[in-house]
Formats: sequence, structure tokens, C-alpha cells
Amino acid sequence: MKKFILVLAVFMMSLSSSFAGHRMYLKKVYSLYNSTGSYVLTCKFYSNKVEITENTGTESSLRVEPTAYSGTTFASLITSASSRSLLSAPFNLCDGGSLWTRAYRASGTYFTLKKFEDCGPTVKTRSGTAARTLRNIVERYCVSFGQK
Repeated sequence: MKKFILVLAVFMMSLSSSFAGHRMYLKKVYSLYNSTGSYVLTCKFYSNKVEITENTGTESSLRVEPTAYSGTTFASLITSASSRSLLSAPFNLCDGGSLWTRAYRASGTYFTLKKFEDCGPTVKTRSGTAARTLRNIVERYCVSFGQK
């Protein structure tokens, strides 16, 4: 019986570690819709890579890049950032698109790091050093193909 429990424990540990690289830590979506068409940039951050998708309405492209950040780094920053306040500031930009950036806890729930809507009255930004660090990581990797 002890041998069975040991084998089961080893199997469960290997199973959980094999899925650890598939946990999404951060996600950013930027969208712009106007008379000339649509544009959506989506970035999903995992422990060792970021998947960047651009969609222009008629074409879609995917780029996968390695990141210099581990899942442990993301998890620690997310834990620290989750307890900070979401601040609002005036934001009256029109035709600038909409954006949201979210951080995902291990439970799968998320919280907002940054959000604004086209012609919206406010931009919402999570306070604190950890949240700022996560936003900086997103901005470092999540740029359109034309900017890379």
C-alpha cells in the first residue's frame, strides 16, 4: 500500500509540473475599431513564453517569444500586486482604442492591472511597485509586429 501511495504521489507531482508551464499569469488585450477597420492585439504570458496575436479583421498572426521571467517571479509579483488599490484618473482620449491588462492568481481568478476604454472617462491603474513591474513586463514584450 505504501508503495502505491508513493507511486501515486510521484505521478501527481509530475502531472502538476507538466501543466505548470501552461498556467497563464498575465493577459493584455488592446482593441481599436474605427471606420478603416479593426485591430486587436492579445498577449498571454506563461512561465517561459509570451504568445502575441495580432488580428486586423482580415488577417491574424501569432508570434511566440521566450521571456526572461519564471513562473515563480510572476506568482510572487501577482501576490504582492493583488492587495493594492485600483486607482482612477481622468482619461478622455477618443479613437485611441480600449485596453485591459489582467493578472491571474493560481486559483484562476484575475484582477485588473490597467484598463481604459475608447472615449472613456477614466483610466484605471493598480497601485504599487509589484503592479508597476508587471505592467512594465507586459509593455516590454507586448508590442505590435510593426513595432518589434
